[in-house]
Amino acid sequence: MTQFDEALLAACSPADLLPERRRVEAERIELPLRLLASASLGESSWFLVICDQRGIRYGVPAVIRDGALRRAAPGDGVSESLLAMTVDSAMSGGSLEFERFGGSPQIGETAIDVDQTNELIRVGDALVKWNLHPSDSSAPGPICTSLLHDAGFTETPRPWAHVRMRIDGESMHVASVVDFVPDTEDGWDWAVVDIRRYARGELDLAQALRPADALGSLIGRMHVGLSRGGILDATAQDAKEWLVLAESELSAAVTLETSAGHSGLALLEPACRSVLKGMTGISSTPLMRIHGDLHIGQILRATSTHEYLVIDFDGNPTQDSIVAFQPAARDVAGMLCSLDHVARVVIHRTDDLTPAQVQRTLDWIPVAEQAFLDAYTTTLTESGSGELFDSCLVAPFRIQQECREYIYADRYLPHWRYVPEAALPALLESLTKDES
Repeated sequence: MTQFDEALLAACSPADLLPERRRVEAERIELPLRLLASASLGESSWFLVICDQRGIRYGVPAVIRDGALRRAAPGDGVSESLLAMTVDSAMSGGSLEFERFGGSPQIGETAIDVDQTNELIRVGDALVKWNLHPSDSSAPGPICTSLLHDAGFTETPRPWAHVRMRIDGESMHVASVVDFVPDTEDGWDWAVVDIRRYARGELDLAQALRPADALGSLIGRMHVGLSRGGILDATAQDAKEWLVLAESELSAAVTLETSAGHSGLALLEPACRSVLKGMTGISSTPLMRIHGDLHIGQILRATSTHEYLVIDFDGNPTQDSIVAFQPAARDVAGMLCSLDHVARVVIHRTDDLTPAQVQRTLDWIPVAEQAFLDAYTTTLTESGSGELFDSCLVAPFRIQQECREYIYADRYLPHWRYVPEAALPALLESLTKDES
């Protein structure tokens, strides 16, 4: 088959086209589905870009089995086929376009079950990431990956290829291939284990702070590498736009919480708005390429060496659009929030902690945050890049991030709500203490 039969698309259920973890989104899809582009990946294997009546695009690695269309599963060979095209420039990808960095043929597909918006499939020594929502040429993921590769930054999985597809005359990013790094865990695993051990007295404070110190240095080096993409000066208009967005996200979060029968965020809204006003107090601050969705889950740690890698530069899934150049403080705020969130997760998921152990966990939060900040600023200063970081923006960006956590919980992970419900009041209290 050299041309995709669109009748197959009309006959299938939207849930059959989404990754298992994202199938709840099928309830939001508005029919009928429309085919925007297709590329053959072998016999009865396709990559499709489809669009629903809302105009939302979905990337679908697909197979046809017994006359029916469904999303490809590990073992169907679709990710293997894509990888073969990325490493062999002689193979035709049809409407697919490749930016190649190097790699080798691989076989054997295994799903990587992590809580991400996109779908990850291991193929031998490579990791194929299928974008659930194809993104345009301004997509930060491939841009940041290329910048760090060119800067010699090696603390992220080595890229093999970026894959794009021509859709309505525009080149859209649809997939990427990087090194699969074995013997690693993401931060929602390793950090939770670490802090649980600290809560129980199995680690001392110095041991429990080492990751925060290491991450501060890592993010500092990452920002130095990303700054090779250029530095701009923020304007008063930029600050105004940050505030408008942050206030709209706060309002959205309050509305969502109120409609769900929760009143806690509404009570905190005036204090949150007061802190957010700090965004407009800048005279000048550098803007650069940043990670854009930085948290502990974006940090892999090798179980044997405790070396760290930062992953996933695709931006924040709660934002409808991505701003290319942002303050480095936004990444810093995201990581500080997630250090707090790790402790909340430990307390919530560990039933046998005594009150003293709970307090020990809570006391770890500000010390870990300071260790991260100290290592981060030291790394920037020693590299001659101290001007990249405007600390005045950290507090308002942290408030904004907590609002995004509420929105994320509503859209994707309802049981996550307990985290911002605990973290936001504590953050406001700490900011009040700092002022006094």
